Amino acid sequence: MMGYEAQVSQVLNNVATRLVLPINSAAIAYAMHRAPYMFSVLNSLFIYNLKTNIEALTLQTNAQDIAEIGTGYSFDAGFLHNLTSIVGKPPRGSGHATDIAGLGYFDYIQGMQPIKSHQGELNVAWKA
Repeated sequence: MMGYEAQVSQVLNNVATRLVLPINSAAIAYAMHRAPYMFSVLNSLFIYNLKTNIEALTLQTNAQDIAEIGTGYSFDAGFLHNLTSIVGKPPRGSGHATDIAGLGYFDYIQGMQPIKSHQGELNVAWKA
């Protein structure tokens, strides 16, 4: 049996190989997608690694890649999410509570979405 780190590393490696990226670039892209308002502080001892980390910030990942990385290991969200979520599916939030859906009409706000990365040149002059 593999540990969680080995399982996630294997899945990250599969995604990175398919996208022809270093594994750390796939991990950075995943983290930027999962935590929408995260600001990466990239650091490295080697210039090549620093460049690939910066390039990883511009990656556009699709839902399939994010879902595949998310299957690296099963995350247990805890009591309330386990109680109100669909059995056998990962918890998605209070808007998907199946047990209370028939008890009334509910409105939910849309969850946070990842900030899209900048595409194109960064050295273009700013226009007011």
